[in-house]
Amino acid sequence: MINAPVLDFGDSGEWDDGAVYKPRVIKDGDTLRMWYSASDGDYMSGHFQIGYAWSLDGIEWQRYPGNPVLSFGQSWEAQQVGVGAVLKEENTYKMWYNAGGAEGLGILVGYATSDDGLHWTKHPEPVLRRGEAGDWDSGYIEASSVLKIDDEYKMWYWAAGGKQYIAYEPHLIGLATSIDGINWTKYDDPYTTVFPFKGSDPVLTPSAPGTWDAQRAWSPTVLPIDGGFEMWYAGTNTSISMTDRPGYTVSTDGNNWVKWPTNPISFPIISWGGSFSASSVLRIENDYQMWFANFGHNPRIGYLTSKSTLPPLMLCTNLQIDDSQGNQNHFADSGETVDLVVSLTNLGMDIQGVTATLSCETNADIQIIQAEAEFGEISRYETVSNTNTPFTITVNSLPEAQHCTFYLQISGENGYSQIDSFQVGVGCPKILLVDDAGDAPYRPHYTRHICPVVWNVSQSGCPPLEELKNYSSVVWFTGIEREHTLTPDEQSVLAGYLESGGKLLLTGQNIGFDLVENGSIEDSLFFANYLHAQFNSENLNANFVRGERRIEMVRDFTTLQFFGDFGGAFNQSSPDIIEPIEPAETLFKYFPGAKGAALCYKNEDNGSRLVYLAFSFEAINGPKESTAGDLIEKILEWLAESATNAVKDLEKANIPINCQLEQNFPNPFNPTTTIRFALAEAAQVKLAIYDLLGREIQVLVNEQKSAGIYEIPFKAADLSSGIYYYKISIQNLQNSQMQKYENIKKMILLK
Repeated sequence: MINAPVLDFGDSGEWDDGAVYKPRVIKDGDTLRMWYSASDGDYMSGHFQIGYAWSLDGIEWQRYPGNPVLSFGQSWEAQQVGVGAVLKEENTYKMWYNAGGAEGLGILVGYATSDDGLHWTKHPEPVLRRGEAGDWDSGYIEASSVLKIDDEYKMWYWAAGGKQYIAYEPHLIGLATSIDGINWTKYDDPYTTVFPFKGSDPVLTPSAPGTWDAQRAWSPTVLPIDGGFEMWYAGTNTSISMTDRPGYTVSTDGNNWVKWPTNPISFPIISWGGSFSASSVLRIENDYQMWFANFGHNPRIGYLTSKSTLPPLMLCTNLQIDDSQGNQNHFADSGETVDLVVSLTNLGMDIQGVTATLSCETNADIQIIQAEAEFGEISRYETVSNTNTPFTITVNSLPEAQHCTFYLQISGENGYSQIDSFQVGVGCPKILLVDDAGDAPYRPHYTRHICPVVWNVSQSGCPPLEELKNYSSVVWFTGIEREHTLTPDEQSVLAGYLESGGKLLLTGQNIGFDLVENGSIEDSLFFANYLHAQFNSENLNANFVRGERRIEMVRDFTTLQFFGDFGGAFNQSSPDIIEPIEPAETLFKYFPGAKGAALCYKNEDNGSRLVYLAFSFEAINGPKESTAGDLIEKILEWLAESATNAVKDLEKANIPINCQLEQNFPNPFNPTTTIRFALAEAAQVKLAIYDLLGREIQVLVNEQKSAGIYEIPFKAADLSSGIYYYKISIQNLQNSQMQKYENIKKMILLK
């Protein structure tokens, strides 16, 4: 670092005597050319214009005597212009600059061209504007870096919302593309459809609270590298100015960025004031050269150099569970031995001799059989898997499904060492998650709260009815396109599942509209007869929903937000307004409006239960970080309650002639089995579990029951392996030859 500015203020009384800021440097033959923003006052009060300087070594700069080379003049520039990005194509210089607008710099982006870099011709209109009110870039926008890749221009810009003073707004980085450099299209994720990401989406955002760049990620400088891009940006975790430091991030496509794990990067103390801000970076031979502005009221331009060799950076980017020797549900079930095939992607420099060692958090039920894997040579941006040397684990007796964290100790040549981690679902899965949203990336919004087996409809088609019956509950979420909203085959499966006593959480924002307004008569009948709902309309203005206080399941959920800072999908553009068909009950209502948003239904005859959310569960965004997880836990608890209800004869004609206790199934079992008994008439029933010494250890039923056939689950997760007995006592029989029936059977718990 040169411990002094390489471009200082101009002489007193000159146009640039108050601030020199935002350098943009290109290499043109042997000459380095810089365009910079400068003003006759400090950063907050001066009138910014654009100057030019040149250098042969990057340190000694010669100002152009005719500065400034670009000044304000058009009405929309509002007496403020600052340099954004500069390219030279053949014999033409192209500049994208930031114009003031009514609220200061950064409201609009303009465009100009020049034959010599000194005399510029402006395009008459702005080429990039702020977003719509309410969007993430509605308050402030600045072009920062432009590259031409093949025949397409890519512009990285930073922006902030317009709710409050700019320093207090989070700063984020966006991407726009153009064929001609004038007509730009902002990057827009099709799966985020509401504010603050309705019109476009950022490609780099501040990190989580408590991290060094939690408040701002802004002022990007981007360079192309083999296979992708690298970016330097400014960041801080406070709204206070002059606290920013530089970060580094890499990407293969310019949209999806991975921040360097040791951010913020090393940066010397600026003895001449302020902190890191806007920069310009060139890679010349084996060195990086950076020109940066110190961030303060009177910024100036400094200079840094760095070697261009970066260490490797390994990330675990994919995991495959090979349970082909087990039940083939891609889950590490209790009792199974499975292979883990891990994909490592290298975002740093090439490396040879890559190996990895697997370990896991302390868990006596997980045994790692094969802990070593070889990956060999991994070039930059290459992905390599351990297909030939997979890790192998055995899962012992785990009564409940859970996420287990595994750690990879990655090693390579020259002493390289790094640790990464991933999670694997292990144990006995009780929940099937049906992903029926096409390519939409909503699944993590569910799997962060529950540990299910996942069925991906876009890959495996409609799940068969027997697959759903393998689980105690099914969570099914849909997309917003009609082809992802309950096809006739899917309706048939769900109808059969509910008719057979299934427990279903169904969620999706367009189900009612697609089936009733945009569907067939059969679709409408399914909606009414099986979802027990009447479609009202779409709700385009819902901000949150509120649980019905009379229903215990949702009594504590006075607010579920669709807009917030707690990881929601920002996709809630057209939720349905529904009304329950009795005996179904309203579960949530939208606000404003107090219209139906969800319902619950239980079938007393076959034991089935349904929760239907007419909005997308993945859209829940607070008011607390735990809100979505708390809700799905409550819903699954309510669904499971019906497991103790009677399973009455569906034809209502086969009332048992005699009382009977059947053998439990399965037997032996671990840890859950089902006990079935029959009542010929209404009676007082007690069903209890006993150990070998005859001690009563659990009462499953002790109440008056109607005539019928009953199935009662017994869960022995807390019991030791061994022989147990179950006894039924039926009292007060009126119509049979005996007034009392008792029976005892043996069962074996084998863990």
